Amino acid sequence: MAERKPLRKSVRFAIFERDAFTCAYCGRRPPAVVLEIDHIVPVAEGGSNEDTNLITSCEDCNAGKGRRVLASPQPKPDVDRDYLAAQQELAELERYNRLKIGRDKALAQTTVNLQESWIESWQSLGWKKPWFPVKAELLHLLVTFRPEDIEWAFNYATGRINKPKAAFKYACGCLWRRAKEEGADGA
Repeated sequence: MAERKPLRKSVRFAIFERDAFTCAYCGRRPPAVVLEIDHIVPVAEGGSNEDTNLITSCEDCNAGKGRRVLASPQPKPDVDRDYLAAQQELAELERYNRLKIGRDKALAQTTVNLQESWIESWQSLGWKKPWFPVKAELLHLLVTFRPEDIEWAFNYATGRINKPKAAFKYACGCLWRRAKEEGADGA
């Protein structure tokens, strides 16, 4: 039988501290129980005094286990790590929500500005209440094109086509043609 060497007090305390002063088998804590250091693989079975073979156990669980080798006890969850991970996730979600709110407001204002630009260009031609693109149509364009490019296309089309709906279709065609040409140049 292997000789059992006593553990130093500093090693015992380090194991208790690592295991949060909680029995790894039953979860009880002082003062309800007296804690001991248990060898996961008993010394009599070739177990060592390495930290990885030591675990916090209450007196009752340690006595009940005896020299048997049990399945590895479940490690205690790292509550601080889980808390910090949850805090990080919360911060990322809050940042996303702030950005989304800001982005949605900016998109809404951009669609209003584009509608106003469209209306002003037609009013300068004498139209009192011209048709204008709705928000959904403008948002569709904003997915691909910059607002200044859309405004350029509106002004370009307004000077060439004398009906608002047809001019809008022409402006969209100009945007897509320009994008295709720029894509061919970049290839």
